[in-house]
Amino acid sequence: MAITNDRIVSLNNGQVTFRYRRSGEQRDRLMTLPVFEFLRRFLQHVLPRRLQKIRHYGFLSRRSNINLDDVRAAILESLRDVEPDLELEEWTPPALRWASAGPVNDDGPKCPTCGGRLMFLSFQRIRPPPLK
Repeated sequence: MAITNDRIVSLNNGQVTFRYRRSGEQRDRLMTLPVFEFLRRFLQHVLPRRLQKIRHYGFLSRRSNINLDDVRAAILESLRDVEPDLELEEWTPPALRWASAGPVNDDGPKCPTCGGRLMFLSFQRIRPPPLK
């Protein structure tokens, strides 16, 4: 569960006030957000059915003292020396593609036929694997 009911302090005039604690601190803090922003943040923690989140070890564990910004920087740094696959070069996410001065800022993947910008339309829902 992303947040328990006892951490929600109040709901007044379209504003939600809740208690949270920064990592490494012992005291609780209060934050007030508009309802829709609270719901947006809450729904980022909801997993699809039958998907179990595992983060009991490594840099994702609760007791880890590793800064996630350092992990992101290390991942991007390790990608600098990787030779791109020529077939997939156009399909890699723009945030992970590097130029000599930093990430490439473009409009995303291009059509291999006409060179136009590709747009996401929908996901195809597939049947999940059988449970037994």
